[in-house]
Amino acid sequence: MGGQSTSSFTTVDNHGVWEGDVKIVPFLHAAGFCIARTKGLVDFPEASGFDVLQLRVRAAVTSPYNRTGFQAQVATKGGHAGYRNGQYVASFLATANWTTVSIPFSEFELTWRGQPIQGPPLTEQLAQIQQLGVSAGQDPNVPGQFKLELAWIRAGRSASSAPDTLKQASSMSTGMPSKSAVAAVDLKAVVIVSRHGIRTPYGPDGGDLSSESFMKFSHVWPELPVDAAAWGVPTMAGQLLTAHGELNIRAMGSFYASQARYAALLGSRGEAGEDVNCSNVFLYADNSTRCLFLDNIERNGAPLAQGHKRITCCHVSLF
Repeated sequence: MGGQSTSSFTTVDNHGVWEGDVKIVPFLHAAGFCIARTKGLVDFPEASGFDVLQLRVRAAVTSPYNRTGFQAQVATKGGHAGYRNGQYVASFLATANWTTVSIPFSEFELTWRGQPIQGPPLTEQLAQIQQLGVSAGQDPNVPGQFKLELAWIRAGRSASSAPDTLKQASSMSTGMPSKSAVAAVDLKAVVIVSRHGIRTPYGPDGGDLSSESFMKFSHVWPELPVDAAAWGVPTMAGQLLTAHGELNIRAMGSFYASQARYAALLGSRGEAGEDVNCSNVFLYADNSTRCLFLDNIERNGAPLAQGHKRITCCHVSLF
């Protein structure tokens, strides 16, 4: 940190919170800076196949916080000029909402103590990244308090550099296909791989759970319910799907049935609620009761799999 500036970095709900105060350096009569970097110099995975640095960030914008301008920093093995080991820096803006910021590697400038130095461009150093960070106070060079939340930093591809298949089928900002991409894709089939759902537990010895089998191995939780009523099943034998598990499976079936993109594959189900065209649906399940319950996955209140074919396998269901 420069001069009197201070900051702290904490972790909250699996993301970083960097908070500080950029203050004036008295003898320079200019703002100092705060920096948060990864600890030490380590060899990061090679990023030669990418052209942008992406940061998932948001900033506090209400009083007393008045800074939304920051800089991303990258240090590499070869990023130096003589004895001066520099940092590649590039500016970005954060908003009050979570945003994925993409900064082209070509825009990073090699600096030493805030001053530009001669050295190789970052685009030639992407296989030698050793440190990542963010800074506040250098651009713009004004004092003020800040709070930046950071979910992740990663290498990425800009839309202009992505392969055609990626341009059609993916969206960097969400990780999900965009609406225009989905409309352009000719969907031929959908494969869903699922476990059987929430079932009653096995006993500690591998058989059915009962008070006797449980108490052979544990006296810690003697109140653990081992009766069928507590699990929402008619019997504890056979590891049946629980009532909660049934609701989950029905919800999953209803979700897929509600997606317009799958309508042509499932066949017509108009307002009258007619059955799915079952020649388009194939289930692949083992013969345990909990897996065969997938026969009854609901699609808007009616079975999805009436008249389906079944082949015995081991604990895998495709539908």
